[in-house]
Amino acid sequence: MNLLNIKEQVIRILIFQLILFSFPVWVFAEKSAGNCSIYFDAEGEQVAELYPNSYFIAHNFNARKSRILLDCWVKKNQQYDGIRLERGALLFNSTLKKTGKVIRPFNPMREMESNDSMAHIQIVAFIDNASIDPVSVPELELEKLLGSASQNEKFSYFEDYIKKFGYFEQEKYENYESWLIPEFDFVTQSYTNRILMIFYNRELISIFHHRPVKAKVYDSIETGGRFGMIYNSKFSENSKAKLMEIYKRKMIISH
Repeated sequence: MNLLNIKEQVIRILIFQLILFSFPVWVFAEKSAGNCSIYFDAEGEQVAELYPNSYFIAHNFNARKSRILLDCWVKKNQQYDGIRLERGALLFNSTLKKTGKVIRPFNPMREMESNDSMAHIQIVAFIDNASIDPVSVPELELEKLLGSASQNEKFSYFEDYIKKFGYFEQEKYENYESWLIPEFDFVTQSYTNRILMIFYNRELISIFHHRPVKAKVYDSIETGGRFGMIYNSKFSENSKAKLMEIYKRKMIISH
């Protein structure tokens, strides 16, 4: 990769992350099904309680737990020793509605910004899988649509779903259009692809997915990487290689 391509990739990543942070977190996040506990590590003690309909970005960790990124605000007078949160500190969402409270003192992952009275923080923690509202999980809702879909479904069939989960429309490529939903990578501390839906002349041709998605009338293919691929085999003129090329063009970060 030459220097020009590296610069273009860096600019592309920065622009995409700027777009992501300009949207409210609920656009592409899961939410709590009720009052629930969050833990500092997968087998650790509870450090905070979340209230119903609290939004966070979740990634399955094991059969019982998911790792989450919680974006919230806290009163500065409820912090000490830098950014450490004191017991009883209240957590607020971006509209300053109460979204939870601290049970045991702990340090958030980082402080994003602050003003005279409030600090904007991000918390990485763990949550019970049973505490995540299933209607807020895009893969589960996509499976429902694919379960009742015909092989020739158009964009209009998926449009409400795409709007609900805040998919980002990508730059068109020939007769293809694609829609992307991101996820937070806890290793690189950045955003990467979660689901990429590709349409050819407004008809669904492929879905690249990081997490499991079941489909009845479409073929499923293993890409050999971290993503699976659902493919409409009707489009015989569109090879797997062609779709992989489109996928690579839409990648947020090269894998």
